[in-house]
Amino acid sequence: MTLPDLNRTLRFSRVLRARPPRRRHQFCLWFEVSDTTFNYDRGEKASLYAANGIADYWIINLAARQILVHRQPVKDVSQPRGWRYESIALLQPADRLAPLAKMGETINMSEVLR
Repeated sequence: MTLPDLNRTLRFSRVLRARPPRRRHQFCLWFEVSDTTFNYDRGEKASLYAANGIADYWIINLAARQILVHRQPVKDVSQPRGWRYESIALLQPADRLAPLAKMGETINMSEVLR
């Protein structure tokens, strides 16, 4: 089974250990910390998470010091699991972003990339 490196639930302040969700939309934000697995994380894993309705999927690319934010899962039969993300944003350390689960609370990307 493929699991994320880190996920957060609707109770955004509580970080859980990686484990399969009990309900399809239980997890609102999934992180992958990527070093040597970057291509796999943005291909196979992104398609898998999109197929399972993960609305907010972030890949932390350690080598490039960037974060890819994937949102809006859509069907796409050309992808490994038949799904992909419609929106993919590339963030730099100086950027800030609010997770979909907590739109009023922005996160400084430099804090994530430490």
